[in-house]
Amino acid sequence: SYAARAGDEATAAFAFDRAARLYRTALSLLPRGASERASLYLRLGDAHSNGGRGHEAAEAYVAAAELYPEASSLELRRRAAENLLRSGYIDEGMQHLRAVLVAVGMELPATPSSTLTALLFRRAELRLRGLDFMERHPDRIPAAELRRVDVCWSAAKGLGMVDTIRGAYFQVRALPFALAAGDPYRVSRSLSLEFGFVATVGPSARHRVDELQRAAEAAAERSRHPHALALIPALSGVAMFLEGRFH
Repeated sequence: SYAARAGDEATAAFAFDRAARLYRTALSLLPRGASERASLYLRLGDAHSNGGRGHEAAEAYVAAAELYPEASSLELRRRAAENLLRSGYIDEGMQHLRAVLVAVGMELPATPSSTLTALLFRRAELRLRGLDFMERHPDRIPAAELRRVDVCWSAAKGLGMVDTIRGAYFQVRALPFALAAGDPYRVSRSLSLEFGFVATVGPSARHRVDELQRAAEAAAERSRHPHALALIPALSGVAMFLEGRFH
C-alpha cells in the first residue's frame, strides 16, 4: 500500500518513470489474485503513457484489460492500440486497433483509394451537416457513443503520422460522432485534430482551418478541459507550419 501511494504521489509530481517503478514494486508484493492488481496495472499503464513509453503502457493496459469487465476492458485495449501506434509499433498497434474497431462495429478501409474516396465523401457530409451541437454532460451520454468517438480518435491520432489518409479518415468519422454525442471536450478535441489534418492541403485550406479552429476554441471554452485548451495552440502551430507560416 505504501508503494502504491508513493506511485500516486510521483504521478502527481509528473515523475512518471519513478511512478512506474513504484507501481511495479506494489504489483510484485501483491498476491496474484488480489483485487487491487487491476487498478495498479491501469495506473502503471497511465504512468508509462504519460512518460512516453508506449509499448510498456500497452503491456500494462492489456494486463489490466484481462482483469476488468468487458466495457472497461475494451477502453483499455483502445488505449493499448493508441500507445503502440504513436510510439512506432505499427503492426502490433494495428492488430489491437482492428480488434477494437470490430467491437464497436467498424473496420479499416481496405485500400488507399477506397480510404481517400471515403474521406472525401465524409468531409462533404460534414460540410453539409455543419459544426453545431447540443451540449450534453458525459454522464448523460450512452457509453457506446463515447466509446465510438474515442476509438476513432485513437485511430486518427495513432495513424496520423504514419498513414495520413487513414488517420484523416478516422478523424472525419470521429468529429460527427463527437458532435452527435454533445460532450464539449470531445467536440473540441476532434475539431482541433480536424483542422490539423485539413491544413495538410496547404495555404488554400486556410479559410476552412480558421473556421474549424474558431469552433474548437468555442467548444474548449465550454468544456474548460485542460487537454482541449492545450490542443488548440499545439495544432494551430502544426497548421501554420503546413501553411508555410514558419515564424
